[in-house]
Amino acid sequence: MDLLADILEARERRKIRIESCLATNPDSFTISLKLNIPGPQKTSLLFRSIFKVADSELRNKLEEVHIGVAACEETTSAAGDEALYILSSQLLSAVEIKLLLIKLEDNDHLGRLFDLDLWHTVEVTGQPGKRIPIQVTRSDLGIAERKCLICDSEAILCSRSRRHNPEELLEAIRLMAESETRIRNTNEGEYDWDI
Repeated sequence: MDLLADILEARERRKIRIESCLATNPDSFTISLKLNIPGPQKTSLLFRSIFKVADSELRNKLEEVHIGVAACEETTSAAGDEALYILSSQLLSAVEIKLLLIKLEDNDHLGRLFDLDLWHTVEVTGQPGKRIPIQVTRSDLGIAERKCLICDSEAILCSRSRRHNPEELLEAIRLMAESETRIRNTNEGEYDWDI
């Protein structure tokens, strides 16, 4: 199997895991954490370090607003590091939680690399007891899409048009990480996190 097929299969497994979390915990919220990494290579020590920073910052933000994590499942695949968090408290609405996630993505130094999705279930109208999974998105809230790592255009437009080559994007990520105090470079090309 080639790398692209492995990435697509990992994405499908993530979707199934999210649906399983929601089916098991229909009255809760599920957060999916992954990284926005361009190109086919989604795993490295640097990316793992960035992921650990994202995990720590997400847990800190949830704790600040008194939202507990009932369960967390971390995986590593061809699609990179991923985690699913089942939230244990319902102190905030789906909109309030999504706004918290957007704030983390938009305000953290590495936040542009964080991909935080929020899922929950809603009852199907006219079908009592039947619930379907719903993702709360930026566009649902009227919030602008995320910006490119390199230019000021929407990231999705640059990605679709392949405006920037993968090496240029990966270099931008490396420079972001190297200016980040929560990540240490051992000067041997290996990275670690300091959180």
